[in-house]
Amino acid sequence: MAGFDPAAFWRLTPRLYLAQLEGARQRSARDRAMIAEAAWIGANVNHKGLDQYIAELQQTAPREPLPVEALAGQLARASAQVGVIRMADYLNSKR
Repeated sequence: MAGFDPAAFWRLTPRLYLAQLEGARQRSARDRAMIAEAAWIGANVNHKGLDQYIAELQQTAPREPLPVEALAGQLARASAQVGVIRMADYLNSKR
């Protein structure tokens, strides 16, 4: 049951079950990648290199959330390069 709670398993629809399995697969892949990265770092990096790696990781930590006033600008920037398609064209492309 891929680590699911047995009681919750029997309440899942087939679609939700597949979504749960996909999530479990992605978590497993992420965990394996992290283990491989840690093994490589342990085998190939000296103490100074490890300190540098940790410092770089800390710089990429999530920043403080943007203020609400910045939302409109962020949305405009994110959507600036998004193409536009009419609903009829979208529906025709699905046939």
